[in-house]
Amino acid sequence: MSFEEAKQYLRQEDEDGNSLYEHLSRVLLKVIVEKPQNANAMFEQLSQELRGATQVKPTLPTEEGDATEITYPDLMTEANVYEWAGINFGKMETYRLYLAIKQKAVVEARSLRFWGKITGRSGDYFVVQGCTEAHLLRAQIAMITSECSISPGGFYAEDDEAEEGIKAIKKVEEMEDFKSAEDLKDASNWVHHEVPINVNGRCNQPPVNEEEEEGAEPADELPDLPLLGAIAEDEITDGPAWSISVCPSGAGESPDSAVVAKSLKWPGAVAAAFGNKFINVYCGFGFASSRGVSYEPPRVPPIQKEWAPTEEDDKGLIEDEDKITQPVVEEEEEEDG
Repeated sequence: MSFEEAKQYLRQEDEDGNSLYEHLSRVLLKVIVEKPQNANAMFEQLSQELRGATQVKPTLPTEEGDATEITYPDLMTEANVYEWAGINFGKMETYRLYLAIKQKAVVEARSLRFWGKITGRSGDYFVVQGCTEAHLLRAQIAMITSECSISPGGFYAEDDEAEEGIKAIKKVEEMEDFKSAEDLKDASNWVHHEVPINVNGRCNQPPVNEEEEEGAEPADELPDLPLLGAIAEDEITDGPAWSISVCPSGAGESPDSAVVAKSLKWPGAVAAAFGNKFINVYCGFGFASSRGVSYEPPRVPPIQKEWAPTEEDDKGLIEDEDKITQPVVEEEEEEDG
């Protein structure tokens, strides 16, 4: 049996979708990361711990009782596209992240999507939708997701079956025509596929208060933001809000090249389309860029006024007399003759 044949044999999956090759990879990675004192003696224990954590079948129950397949990102494949876009977590970090997301999806029995990475002072946060974050971080994620989730036109459409007064976008089940790499060089062929957030932080009009008193002024309606708007309409202070490039470009450009769109408003937000697929990822500090805004130093505070006596102070400002304290001199004892 050759090496490749042996490798394929170990990769055979059982009824639950697990393979010996993948299990041994997780065990060895755990040994390398945790570095136990006696790895040989701990090997079986680590194997049992990992095996016990992956005994949940990768299905999602539904109300009808049917099972829905769990999905999670193939980071090992998508990482190659990230590198073309200028984002690289490192081979080992990407593999550990892939195993963590897969294990979380299987154990919690739900589909997960890798959102990106928020860089902080005390630590970095890998964000997987489905996780719970602090309120500030969650708000930043919502804004970045709303403004930077883009895809080639045709993947999404407005949901006509949504409730009245509710905006919604759904993914098209079957697509016939895919945008070519040449088409995607034009920003008008990229669209936002998330419902935009309005000035009050809502995606839809505020609900009508039926208990409102008569004669009260109705709440002002928010501007009706369009759905699936083209990114060509996005602008920042000094020009377009997106830059588009092809990777590889030049002599290496081909119909299979990945087309990358980078946000200039939210540095670190990247979308890439390759073939009939696309990805969105964010890796940054979670703050919008001040690009195009000139720096203005803070104004110097006004000079404080000189002290002046008040009406209650009749004598005004009088200098206190100097207090002189004479040092105490100790008398020397006369020596006995």
